[in-house]
Amino acid sequence: MPIRFACPQCSQKLSVSSRKAGTSATCPRCQKQITVPSPPQAEPSVADAALAAAQIAGSPVPLQAHFEDEDPHAPFSQFVVYDDTELVYDTEEPVEQVDANVDYDSIAVPRYVLYVQGALLGIVGLVCFTLGLLAGGSLFTRAEPSAPHPVTLSGSVSYARGARDLPDMGAVVIAVPQTEQLDERAPVAGLRPDEPPPPPGHRGVEILRTIGGAYARTDEQGRFRLELPSTGKYFVLVLSANARRPANQAPATEDLLKMGRYFDNAADLLGRNRYQWTAETLRSDRQLNVVFD
Repeated sequence: MPIRFACPQCSQKLSVSSRKAGTSATCPRCQKQITVPSPPQAEPSVADAALAAAQIAGSPVPLQAHFEDEDPHAPFSQFVVYDDTELVYDTEEPVEQVDANVDYDSIAVPRYVLYVQGALLGIVGLVCFTLGLLAGGSLFTRAEPSAPHPVTLSGSVSYARGARDLPDMGAVVIAVPQTEQLDERAPVAGLRPDEPPPPPGHRGVEILRTIGGAYARTDEQGRFRLELPSTGKYFVLVLSANARRPANQAPATEDLLKMGRYFDNAADLLGRNRYQWTAETLRSDRQLNVVFD
């Protein structure tokens, strides 16, 4: 009768002849040396008694007597047993190859691996937390474009006459945005201080207004007021109506080049009159007072 048992190393179910009990054998799966256990002591079965009686009487032993006590439904019935062979097993499923140097009952992980994994998880958590704070704050919040804020440039223009400063009535004050480029430059005819004030709809004034600029003449008190559509950086031209330049004093070339971006003939606009061309940053309403010597 075969001995059926499980390998103590890899738990593979094995079968071997009972004559191998107590001997050493190699497990066909894990290739480790194991000791074949002794079969459990049990009462002689009917088949064993019949076999013993036949041997005493000297009659042939039927082959069926060796296996008639086999239970086809026994848990180890899938293994084929050969009386004179080593440990064997028989199963329809493929047998997994087992490394004899591996203990399959436990898994060993180096301690530093656990530390590294914990540190990485902590870093990922911190990064996610920081991104969450930033996403909820103003960093990723797109600022809505602010509406244009109108600004007023006002003030006075005067000129020196002896020891007195007199109002420069009829002086020209023009403001143009620094960053704008004109497809058509403003004609200067009708914009000069020695001409009558330009009528409504004047072409030169309308061109200046389309880019966010403004044109004004001073009143009898020498005062002016420009209404500009938005804050920002402007060039401001103040052109006197009463103060004259010396005949040998020409306008600055750099000023003429900058004015040429906006007027078709900057030199003709200035004529012999004194002028002031400055760059101004208007963040709110502003007062500008100019005195020509």
